[in-house]
Amino acid sequence: MSFLGFPVMRYIDVNDSEDVLRAIKLTDPDCPIDLIVHTPGGLVLAAGQIAHALRRHRAKVTVFVPHYAMSGGTLISLAADEIVMDPNAVLGPVDPQLGAVARRLDPDGARPEEAGGHRRRDVHQGRRLEEGHRAGAADGPGPLE
Repeated sequence: MSFLGFPVMRYIDVNDSEDVLRAIKLTDPDCPIDLIVHTPGGLVLAAGQIAHALRRHRAKVTVFVPHYAMSGGTLISLAADEIVMDPNAVLGPVDPQLGAVARRLDPDGARPEEAGGHRRRDVHQGRRLEEGHRAGAADGPGPLE
């Protein structure tokens, strides 16, 4: 995103991963790495490459989060040996986007279904609910599957 041609917000992309991977490779394996992460996230591929490279680095890796590290930034942060955060800083959910048609496994693992299929899993009550059916207080907790 930009405002009057000046970048306001940048996402992690493959150019970032190339630059960071090159810097990690050029760093002596016994030299600690300190990385400042402040990002709204970005491409899963790029963040994953950076995270794997940080995990393979032999010396201590410390990630500093001054404000926020969302999605791919969280993935990178969790690859570090230590995360140092400002008291008001946050890590965000790792939420990879899979494209127009997201697929998931049926709860029994039998077959993939399109997202928004006829079944969903109620996390609180641990049971399968049919579409259109809502678990209410009268339903009770039900058995766990």
